[in-house]
Amino acid sequence: MSIQEQSQTRLPPGGVGLPDDLDARDVFALLVGALQNSTALIFDASGTIVWCCHRCPGFLGCQDPEQVIGSSLCRFTPDLWAAERIAAISRSVREQRPITLLSILGGRRMATRYIPIRDRQDAKDWVLAVTESVEASDIQRLEATEGDALIWSGVHDLGPLDALTARELEVLALLGHGKRTKEIAETVHRSVSTIDGHRERIGQKLELNDRAELITIARRACLRVEDAEGARVQLRKVLRS
Repeated sequence: MSIQEQSQTRLPPGGVGLPDDLDARDVFALLVGALQNSTALIFDASGTIVWCCHRCPGFLGCQDPEQVIGSSLCRFTPDLWAAERIAAISRSVREQRPITLLSILGGRRMATRYIPIRDRQDAKDWVLAVTESVEASDIQRLEATEGDALIWSGVHDLGPLDALTARELEVLALLGHGKRTKEIAETVHRSVSTIDGHRERIGQKLELNDRAELITIARRACLRVEDAEGARVQLRKVLRS
């Protein structure tokens, strides 16, 4: 039975059109956890959505799951954001191994793990994409996982951090890494007074005056100096016709 036929005859909890008889049993365990705490999608090898959990339609800006099935991410998200994810999907299928993409969404660091699976009946390749927020300790664990490819995204939805300039993002990232003002000044080759000015403006823009609060928001995003040079997008919930 094809995935389209399955979607008409059986609706699994929280999703539409889940394919039967996938390669590994642990994929199902991962999927169940994803439905509780994360968002999950299944793509075909070209990046077309063939299944979604119940949270995805709202996130993508529509109410009906059937609007999601059969569409590309390009329909719902900025082209740069979609292209990076479609490339990860293609790589996961090509290399037949998990690919984890680390990006910033709404000011939080998110990990999307692309896991290659196969529908034995149709002999088609699929990719399960599970997205959840992560902390520094989670990233350290991912970096130590053998066989997985870890990619730091170059495209971010910075959320409230989008108000900051590239230099201010660098300073905030270094604050999050525990650097003192003098150390930051030495790292970016600026004076201490210049760094103090940057920190003051960061606080004004984020409406945070306490250094500890700035460190917290930087660590929530697992912010890196390299992120300051990344492309910025805004994931508006607008459905493209």
